[in-house]
Amino acid sequence: MTSLELEKMLYDCQIGMYLNDIKLLENGMLVYSNFVEDSSWNFLTGYQLQTIEEFKKFYDKALTEFKNINRQPCFAYAPSVKLSDEVLEYIKTNFSEYERNTVLLCSDFEKKFNLSEDFSFKQIDNIKDKDLFIKTFIYSKTHTLKNDTYKKLPEYYFKALESSFNHNGEWEFIHFLSMYKNEPIGMLSCCVKGKYAGLYGGGTFAEYRNKGVFTNLLNYVSNTLKKQGVRYFFGYTKKFSNNEKYYNKLGWKEKFEFALYK
Repeated sequence: MTSLELEKMLYDCQIGMYLNDIKLLENGMLVYSNFVEDSSWNFLTGYQLQTIEEFKKFYDKALTEFKNINRQPCFAYAPSVKLSDEVLEYIKTNFSEYERNTVLLCSDFEKKFNLSEDFSFKQIDNIKDKDLFIKTFIYSKTHTLKNDTYKKLPEYYFKALESSFNHNGEWEFIHFLSMYKNEPIGMLSCCVKGKYAGLYGGGTFAEYRNKGVFTNLLNYVSNTLKKQGVRYFFGYTKKFSNNEKYYNKLGWKEKFEFALYK
């Protein structure tokens, strides 16, 4: 898989979860969310821009489009963005880097810890267990311990998650839970299409971290989805973060960087 193919897949699979749509413009496109207000989920990206004048024209038109949906976007720099050195230098000089992410790809991750029989994992029924999954996600993303490195997520993320249960697109949304004594302690969402699966929104309750729970959940998800024909797993996280180091240790390799400029 090329970086360009993976980049397109990264956008497409999130339509119906965090993203609402992709709007094509001349020399670029807009990517936006009706739920999540963060600039990392509302961005514009342009390609084949060779002069500063071309970039300014594209950028001004894109900003006008975003104002109509009350969003302040970032400019995304990814493999599809083919800019001249002049335009790239202009962006780096006149914009600040807002966020830098790494897009990771993996075909096999079988690491597993020996946990007691009190721990278990399951794929949920999207109708029966919907409310339980959402409650687990919210608690995991809002309940932190002192000196926790994980930040709380704003409420609009939870609305985006809930919308994924009603998704009817090409990608199937599948959700998993980590359990301790039959009570949920963590979760993971996946977007699945053919032999590819994107992993999103994973987490473990703060008091159960650093015990191997999430690694075993990944192992369970991998084995479950492989039986359904999945062969490649992808996702992204912040560059130079603890999450990146964690996934690298499990065999995930960076395919490309995704930089955002504001």
